[in-house]
Amino acid sequence: MNKPLVILCASGHGRVVADAAQVGGHRIAGFLDPMVSSDHRCDDPPILGDDGLLDDRQFVVGHDFIVATGI
Repeated sequence: MNKPLVILCASGHGRVVADAAQVGGHRIAGFLDPMVSSDHRCDDPPILGDDGLLDDRQFVVGHDFIVATGI
């Protein structure tokens, strides 16, 4: 079974990646984005925090990741 997916960057491109991943059957845990605070209103998928969570080994091994930065 696949791990929940974390998308790195909550920009417009990140949202497109999230939509495509959901259509492909992936479970989305949420976004990591250093430019957006975790209390920013975003219900689905949520902002989980910034890239500091990548230092948390338990968090990293529990998720799959995709980089979705864009210009």
